[in-house]
Amino acid sequence: MAGSPRKRVSGPSLVCLTVLFFSGNSKSLYASRATSMANLGDKYDREYYQQTSSLGRTIWEILLQGLGYSTDVMDAFARRPLVQMKLIRYPAPKSTLPGQYGVGAHNDFGGVTVLLQQPGKEGLEVWLEDEQAWLSVPAREDTYVINCGDMIMKWSRGRYKSVKHRVINKSDAERLSCATFWHGDVFATNPLDPNDESKETVGQLLVRRFRNQMSLPKAGLAQVGEA
Repeated sequence: MAGSPRKRVSGPSLVCLTVLFFSGNSKSLYASRATSMANLGDKYDREYYQQTSSLGRTIWEILLQGLGYSTDVMDAFARRPLVQMKLIRYPAPKSTLPGQYGVGAHNDFGGVTVLLQQPGKEGLEVWLEDEQAWLSVPAREDTYVINCGDMIMKWSRGRYKSVKHRVINKSDAERLSCATFWHGDVFATNPLDPNDESKETVGQLLVRRFRNQMSLPKAGLAQVGEA
């Protein structure tokens, strides 16, 4: 893995990846495809997807090791992982209404989020519960922001935290970011707690989160046991 943590939020007796920065260099596997957000439209392709997917899996392995577990369970958890990637365009502030956010305050649903921001165009903010304040996250060249979602928080029994965040474009022009979401195999159960008796799967948690927000095919619901 390229680089070393720039900022770390720690919990009792273990490392908690709440917002974590990984800095790359020109020879880095991950940074080599992400050195220029201005050209990211040309790089929004399978190779970049595969590289950030590989990084997402690596972060899951770090989470397992942080809890004292072997990474061997990743073979089953990552058999056919659900990995989504999206390029996000935030319009210039002059094109938005007063009080209108790029993305309102929310927590990510599932697993690991690998986020690349357009350098120098800040907008991402995370909520610090203890301080009751928003913290601006720097938008740096060759730097990923890694976030844990609600599924990780639930499955780790709160030892890894899911943080509330929002996006307010603070530049004078449009802003770009690219996010890869690594959740795991839809039929996989909790790898972060071998004693979890619920046997909930990634697919079941996904359906329970979004079934009231979108139309889901009955066949798909039946496959994950949520028909």
